[in-house]
Amino acid sequence: MGLLVLLPILMLAGLLIIPESPAWYMSKDRNEGAEAALRKINRSQKGYEPSEDLKILREAVETEREQEAQSTWSSLLQDPIERRKLIFACGAMVAQQINGIQFFYSYGVVFAQSIGIAQPFTISLITNVLQVIACLAAVLLGNKVPRRINLIVTTIMMFCAFLVVGGLGTHKVLSNGFSVTIVVFSYIIICAFNFGLGPLAYAVASEMSTGRNRNKIMSCAIVTFFFTVWVISFTSPYLYYSANLGPMLGFIYAGTTCITLAYVWFCVGETTGRSNLEIELFFQQKIPVRQWKKHQFDHGVGSLGSNMDEEKAVLEVEEQSMPVVESR
Repeated sequence: MGLLVLLPILMLAGLLIIPESPAWYMSKDRNEGAEAALRKINRSQKGYEPSEDLKILREAVETEREQEAQSTWSSLLQDPIERRKLIFACGAMVAQQINGIQFFYSYGVVFAQSIGIAQPFTISLITNVLQVIACLAAVLLGNKVPRRINLIVTTIMMFCAFLVVGGLGTHKVLSNGFSVTIVVFSYIIICAFNFGLGPLAYAVASEMSTGRNRNKIMSCAIVTFFFTVWVISFTSPYLYYSANLGPMLGFIYAGTTCITLAYVWFCVGETTGRSNLEIELFFQQKIPVRQWKKHQFDHGVGSLGSNMDEEKAVLEVEEQSMPVVESR
């Protein structure tokens, strides 16, 4: 139990020496505090001059305030463009968890014991190691493997593995060979998830939350995520034990994985290498997601000089579309 408090204590100790965020100071119009924080952060750079960074922070805060002034909760439902962004972002969080991956995280040890595995904690340890390896591979290859293809392939892998787990679970008595096979295909599910949906769902939700309602859309997506996690975690033991499904629960999650696959097919476009402005234009021009990869815009959206120019351009594009939405 004592080890559980070690990490929080280290984090609290670190907070004592971490400087306050310059962006926070700037958002409160405390320029001197922002300058002091920047100097402390960049103290290893000889001759550092914070004036340019202060200018960038000031412009970022002004742009954020402009976006916030135009942001409304009602527009998430009334504006069809913002509504589409909301569905895509929240859908990413639902699709990530509706396939039942939380069952293996929350009840993995109990599951291993129930199918007759002699060393369930060893299975749990292997599961954790595979998660780390798969996530590391996802980080290294994240921008090299097309996201849409990645999600489609890994989701199909999960679907097939769930079918195998469910099929093996139809046997009333599980032999040691069947139990080991179930565990192996559970590993396939975990590896596929952590290479695909695990990390990419957050990236997709963040990228879909472009524009003036970014903070509100992401807030809705996070709430949706925790709600879906709760639903899966709450219902899993009842389905497994009370409904007496056992490993046949794989059939249920194969079905819900079809929801994930449908979301990926209809709502996930290829955004690798695309800027926020390009993603915003995808929504504004109502371009189908399957065309995002090869679509070429008529003007040079990639010629913007900085991220701040890009954020301003996104805001301008939204402003141009707002009168059209309001007139409907």
